[in-house]
Amino acid sequence: LIARDEKNLAAVASEILDKYKLEPVTMSADLSDRASVNHLLAQFEAFPGRIEYAVNNAGFGDTTPFIDCDPSSLDEMIELNVRAVVRITHFFSNRFRSQGSGRVMNVSSTAAFQPTPYFALYGSSKSMILNLDQAINE
Repeated sequence: LIARDEKNLAAVASEILDKYKLEPVTMSADLSDRASVNHLLAQFEAFPGRIEYAVNNAGFGDTTPFIDCDPSSLDEMIELNVRAVVRITHFFSNRFRSQGSGRVMNVSSTAAFQPTPYFALYGSSKSMILNLDQAINE
């Protein structure tokens, strides 16, 4: 499990352990930051245990009209919703191929299926992830 908020991360990990008797690996990281993603992937590269599932569920959107959006917010959304998902998917796809099993699940959005006024970049970013998943699943 990866999240920025360590307190919530610990609470979710505890719930998974209590409910499913699975002990998740937890790491705190800001996936909208490239250096943080690189550091995270280096930690997973060094992780000696077997990992069977990678679920990408991070993302955010902004209902501000596209033309009025702050460019730094647009960049952050692309970093989190697209670039981090692509890097993590690529990393774990290779790891799972090497170990002979494993699954990546990328959580997208119904916004991926149609143009989304006032949610333009979010919907576009989720559409990209949906198309990537369909392409690499073939």
